[in-house]
Amino acid sequence: MSFIIQIIDAALPSDAQQRNNLIDQLIEVEAHHRVGPGEALGTLYQQLVQKYPCISTFDDDELDECVWGDGPLIHNFGQKIAALNINRNEEKVMADILTFAAPLNLKVVDPQSDVVYFPDSVEAAEFIAAIETQAAEEQLTKARVLTNLVEALTPILTPLGFVWSKKELRFNRDVSYGRQYFRIGLEKKSYGEIYIYFNFRLSIDAVIKLLGEVTGEDCSKSSLPFFVRFFTGDYREFRAENEVELEAVVTDIKSLTSEKIVPFLNKLTDLKSIYSTIDHDDKYKQVPLPFSENILALTHLVFPDQVKYVASLYLKQCAPGGSESVELSNLVEKLLARTS
Repeated sequence: MSFIIQIIDAALPSDAQQRNNLIDQLIEVEAHHRVGPGEALGTLYQQLVQKYPCISTFDDDELDECVWGDGPLIHNFGQKIAALNINRNEEKVMADILTFAAPLNLKVVDPQSDVVYFPDSVEAAEFIAAIETQAAEEQLTKARVLTNLVEALTPILTPLGFVWSKKELRFNRDVSYGRQYFRIGLEKKSYGEIYIYFNFRLSIDAVIKLLGEVTGEDCSKSSLPFFVRFFTGDYREFRAENEVELEAVVTDIKSLTSEKIVPFLNKLTDLKSIYSTIDHDDKYKQVPLPFSENILALTHLVFPDQVKYVASLYLKQCAPGGSESVELSNLVEKLLARTS
């Protein structure tokens, strides 16, 4: 359901009927003489799109994330009036509009309840304070997100021998060739949303040793990373701004772990099984450079005659002449030199 807000850069009569007549006149004028926003409304537009991007910047499958009901948003701004259609987070957006509007001497009208918020009025201050208090009470914290994730994953991973490390923010399991682990990363954005970075990794002792020898660098923290796209075939982000969204994200991560990752990791019993379980020729696969480097080192250890072929598959993902292509090509040369 849409929530309409009108923002006026003009004196408003105290009489409701006269005020509504004036607003109707302003809308009529803007409909027939579109010349863009006036100075104050133009400033408000810039402030709003910086915090709440225009719907025209979203892809079709992302439209539900946009707070605006139509667009381009600039078309809703005129010389003396702006009419905004809000369809998500209405109260939060309204509070921000009131905050931005006051220094610009703009009046904000809620036609649904026929309430006018004048700049720096008691009504505007009370509305903003109520929303800020509510947001502070409802806003997720990284600690809350982490607790929910660990509680959800522990029943799945602990029976398999994984142990949660709060210091490393990961579930670890020692295996014959090194370590398997699930890593959790959290990032809180300025607008309160928390991004969750969840992936499965292999730390392979023999691969780390080989990479260190051929590169001359400290590769002790190197790992073979498997991101969500590897298991699902598509790119997606895990993020939440409130408890409802967090519950949905935690459910998705639990399903991904139990239905996709656990069956996969159970196949990884030794170096050859790791190599054979991965579809290196998957043309839809997109992997980061550390993945390619670890795979090439692993290939050298188990099937050294396949290094050149496997390298050609992963080099297809790199821009010709780009830094990743150069790094990968240099690694291939060093690995091939060890077998000659």
